[in-house]
Amino acid sequence: MGMAAIGIALWKYVMKYSPNNCNYFNRDRFVLSNGMSSAPIDTERYSMTLEQLKSYHSTKLDSVCPGHPEIENEGIEVTTGPLGQGLANAVGLAMATKNLAATYNKPGHEVVNNMTWCMVGDACIQEGVGLEALSLAGHWRLNNLCVIFDNNSVTCDGTADVANTEDINTKMRATGYNVVDVYNGDSDVAGRSRRSFALVVTALLTHISHPALGVDEVANVKRSFGLNPDEHFHIPQDVYDFFSDIPGRGEAHEASWQAALVKYHEEDPVLAAEFELRVMGKLPEDWSKCIPRKEEQPTASTASRKSAGVITNALGQNINSFLVGTADLTPSVNVAYKNKVDFQSVSIQHPVFPFFLKAMILT
Repeated sequence: MGMAAIGIALWKYVMKYSPNNCNYFNRDRFVLSNGMSSAPIDTERYSMTLEQLKSYHSTKLDSVCPGHPEIENEGIEVTTGPLGQGLANAVGLAMATKNLAATYNKPGHEVVNNMTWCMVGDACIQEGVGLEALSLAGHWRLNNLCVIFDNNSVTCDGTADVANTEDINTKMRATGYNVVDVYNGDSDVAGRSRRSFALVVTALLTHISHPALGVDEVANVKRSFGLNPDEHFHIPQDVYDFFSDIPGRGEAHEASWQAALVKYHEEDPVLAAEFELRVMGKLPEDWSKCIPRKEEQPTASTASRKSAGVITNALGQNINSFLVGTADLTPSVNVAYKNKVDFQSVSIQHPVFPFFLKAMILT
C-alpha cells in the first residue's frame, strides 16, 4: 500500500502507454525490481479482472498474479527474480531505446523516444548486478531512465542498516545521477507527478505496509475512507471514473506513433523497413549469407574466442541489430569488427543525466 500513490502518479499522470495494446512499441516501460511489491502492477495492468486479481499470491501454477511479475503475462515487461536483476533489466531497456533512437531517429522523424521507469527497494541497490548497471547508466547518461527508490529502510532481515549505512544520495550523485528527494512518497499523488516525475526519476521514502496490514487493520482502513469493511474486491464507481480517460489517451499515443511511421516510410523506406524488423525482433531474410564460408575459417588449432570472432565479426559488421558487450576485453575476445561503433554518450559535456528519485516520509 505504501507504493499505491507512486503507482497512481505514474500510470495516471505520467507514463505513456496504451491499455488496449500492451505491445504498442513506443510505450514507456515500467520495471519492478523489488518484485514482491507486484500488487500495484497487477491492479494497474491492462486487462486484469477482479477474478484474476483474486489469484494474487495463490498456489495456482497458472496464476496471472504471481508474487513476482512474470513476462509471460500481459502487460509485464520483464521477469524480475533476484534483487537487482530488474534494475539491470531497466538499464538494458533504456540503453536499447537510446541505440534505436540514435540509429533511426532523423530530423523531423522521431520514432523512438520512450522512457524506462524502474522501482527499486533497499536491497536492490545493495546487489552487485544492480550497482554495476547503475554505474553504466550514469556513465552513458541515460536520461530516458528513471529509478524510483522505495526507501522504507526495511529488508527481510530487519532494518536496512543491518547491512548498509552508506549515503545513497551522495553515491548516486557520484555515479552521475540527478537525485530528487520526494517527501510524503506514499501520499500526495498529484504532487508526485507534477513536481518530480515531470523531470524523470525519484527516490521515495515510504512506510512499508502503509498503514500496517491485517484483517482488523484492513477493515479500519476501509472505514477511514468511507468504504464498507465487509465488502471485498469492491471497486467504487468513482475509481473507474478516475482512470476512464487513460484508454483514449493511450490510443491517441499509438495513433500518433503509427502516423509518424507512415511518414518515415515515405521518406526513407529502406531504413524504415530495417527499423520494423528490429521492432519485431527479426533478422534480415539473408542474414545467414553473412556467415563466412567454411573455407574462409581457420583450419589450424585456434582458440575458441578467436574462431567465434570470425563469425560474430562478420555478423556485427553486416547486421545493425547486433550489440556486443566485452567489458574491457574487446581485442582479447576478438569482436573489434570493421566499422564498429562504441555505445557512448553523445558528448560527455552534454548536461543529460539519468534521474534517481528517493521518496521520503516526514514523521
